[in-house]
Amino acid sequence: MKLNSGRLWLKAIVFSLIAFFSVWLGLTAMVHWQFNAEQVRHDIESALTDRERSISVQGKISAQAWPRPGVYIEKVFISEANSPDRFASLADIELGFDWWALLLNGEKVVTHLAARDIEANLHRNDTGRLNIADLLQTASQSDVKIDLDDVELRDMTLHISDANQPYRLRLEQTRFSLNGLHQQAQLNVEAIVHEGERALSLQLRGPVVVEGEQLTTSGMTLLLNGEAAGLRGLHFEASGAARFNVASSRLEAQMLHVDLRATEPLINFTADIPSLTSMAQRLEAPRMMVEGQLNLPGSRYAFDGEIQAVSVGSDDGRARRIEGRLEWRFGQHRLNAAIDTPLHFNAIDDIHLAPLRLSTRLNSPHLPRREMRSALIGEMRVDLKNHLLSGTFDGTLDGEKLRIQGKQQGFSEPKHNLSLSLARLDLNRYLPRAQAQQAKALLDSKQKLGLDWLGPLAVEGDFEIGELSAGRFAMHNVGFHLSAKPDRLALEGLKADIYEGQLSGSFQMENPEQPIIRIDQRLSRMNLHPLLKDVFDFGRLEGFGDGRVQIRAQGRSFDELRKTLNGSLALSLNKGALTGIDLVAALRNLPAELESWSLRPMTPDGSKKTEFQRLNASFRFDNGIARNQDLRLNSSLLNLSGSGKFDLVDNIIDYALEASVNPTAIASVKTLSVPLKITGAIATPTYALDFNRLVKEKKTETEKQEALKEQLTQPLRALGR
Repeated sequence: MKLNSGRLWLKAIVFSLIAFFSVWLGLTAMVHWQFNAEQVRHDIESALTDRERSISVQGKISAQAWPRPGVYIEKVFISEANSPDRFASLADIELGFDWWALLLNGEKVVTHLAARDIEANLHRNDTGRLNIADLLQTASQSDVKIDLDDVELRDMTLHISDANQPYRLRLEQTRFSLNGLHQQAQLNVEAIVHEGERALSLQLRGPVVVEGEQLTTSGMTLLLNGEAAGLRGLHFEASGAARFNVASSRLEAQMLHVDLRATEPLINFTADIPSLTSMAQRLEAPRMMVEGQLNLPGSRYAFDGEIQAVSVGSDDGRARRIEGRLEWRFGQHRLNAAIDTPLHFNAIDDIHLAPLRLSTRLNSPHLPRREMRSALIGEMRVDLKNHLLSGTFDGTLDGEKLRIQGKQQGFSEPKHNLSLSLARLDLNRYLPRAQAQQAKALLDSKQKLGLDWLGPLAVEGDFEIGELSAGRFAMHNVGFHLSAKPDRLALEGLKADIYEGQLSGSFQMENPEQPIIRIDQRLSRMNLHPLLKDVFDFGRLEGFGDGRVQIRAQGRSFDELRKTLNGSLALSLNKGALTGIDLVAALRNLPAELESWSLRPMTPDGSKKTEFQRLNASFRFDNGIARNQDLRLNSSLLNLSGSGKFDLVDNIIDYALEASVNPTAIASVKTLSVPLKITGAIATPTYALDFNRLVKEKKTETEKQEALKEQLTQPLRALGR
């Protein structure tokens, strides 16, 4: 017969199948012939007596031959070691035996274990020992030998607890498989992890070599997805090589890489750990390299650095040194900090950093000339349980002495309470050079204002500044209570020494889209001349006195605020002077012959003054225009009254004064009233005699000159006496 004949191959296949089924039927018959259900039940229930555990089989026991010889057992219950408490319950167990050992020697060697509908309690005691450690030890002499090659556990519920930790975990829908134990096995674990109301899906997979109680892996990967610790859309992945002793719970890991991501809040975190050891109640790592970002509404945090000599126990921990860089972005602003500190904690949720060294650098479009730097040393405590952070620091802010104490409540939406003391704050360091020359330029600035620099902050606190300056303007011993939120900034109880006097009141700014500013201030015993000169570059008024400012403005820049200024200003000055003109001398030197008189401006002369004993005036602001109707000036020789407007929108003045001789000083002069006009730029006004008011209702030039002679000649002669 030819070898390639189809009939030959058909016969070979038929004979082979007949031989295979004959052997299989023989082996099956042998399995059932050797099987004794009661003996199996007895062997199982006595299998763990040397471990001080009891096993109860409450279901049927039956033999099986396919796909391997073995035993099928229903309703098994296992106790804890040295306790009647239940450790685990199993709906059914399938034990598979080695074909060749059973065929050649009649030995029952269990190579396969499968179970389903399992509920078990996994607990670690205060010494770090797991309650399954005894189950992994080598079995005592028995007719049944254990040489597992694959294990599969399905539909398992696992309750996990630790005597040293408060957490309670529950693993549901758990599937555990370990295949190929005789060589390098493949581990695969899937479960749903529950902690309280939170749930995570868990996957653990990778190659494993099992040698007694020792598990070794060259590349295990752990995946967690779900929600935990306030994080939504959580994805956690850890991979690396490790050795784990189940009996002692000792873990030795190398080249660990950790990746943590979340969608709410948006988090990206990675850590590389060259080596790590965990034994009983202690975890240690010589060093860790970490990098992470946290994105919150309106702000972003980023950190990268190294943590050295980490040692973490069940209720305490430390790191010899944390060194790294932290960046905080909020709006258009950026704060960079270099951190250097050891770390201690007595509980996992109570962290202490001391001494903590910080070097910070703040960049902002509101600081166009330079950045703001600080160097601080102090301590910080972090209470994770109550979401509380507190600290105390001493150091410098741009070379000026600084002390700050504060608390932060919450991490995703932080609220701050601060106490800050600063020796000196010179805003000229940070303003554009043109603005630093004089504060008046701020009123003309079109630079946008707003509250975006507050970012997500909510701040309450007391602030003290020894000296605060902007341009030539300066205040000393400044103190106030700050209340800042993303839509509102308020300075209440504001007090300061200002130009030899005192200031008190409040400042408010609200509405991020179209800022509204409200100022309510009282000034007492203040030297007005240097204040006006430094702020408005206006030096025509001197005196000490009191003032009250109540104004409101709205706009996105100082220029817009100036044009929407509304409110009131009241002044009361004593022993002062109008500079640039001597009204008494001017009246005495009026021309004798009025034919040559015309309305000519009088050039201001800084050496001249019109001194007075008292000056009172009140102003009403209407969209940037200040109007006054009640100016009263009293001096020894003359009295002055006035009315008019100061237009801050166009920077001009239009003001009328009425100068009259004081009859109590010069009894011979009963009536002398000279009208003056002040016009032009507010900083450099011009003074002139108001000719029109002197000759009102006179039609011809001759009538006007006669009127002037009649009104001025006799009183002027009296003044000259």
